[in-house]
Amino acid sequence: MVSGEELMSTLRDLAGWRRGAGSSGLEAARRYVVERLRAAGLEVRLEEFQALAGGGRFSAQPARRPRVVYGCNVVGVLEGCWRRNETVVVCAHLDSVGNYGADDDA
Repeated sequence: MVSGEELMSTLRDLAGWRRGAGSSGLEAARRYVVERLRAAGLEVRLEEFQALAGGGRFSAQPARRPRVVYGCNVVGVLEGCWRRNETVVVCAHLDSVGNYGADDDA
């Protein structure tokens, strides 16, 4: 069981640094979340993917050539005791755009 206090502590930790797509900050956030999920007793799976990053802003100027960034979805699995045929999904994103992660308008 994870307390509300632990969740707020995790949120404060993650909000403390920027995590743009493909950045070292995003990789650090991924490692941190994996560690916290495992500490809470969840099975952790990583799903790697590729995406195009185009700069994060809309503009009337000619577009820059997008670059390929590599990412990794973090999946935490906790099997329930009741209603094993049902699934509950809770999700969030780890990257941030323009601001620190707690309020990035994403």
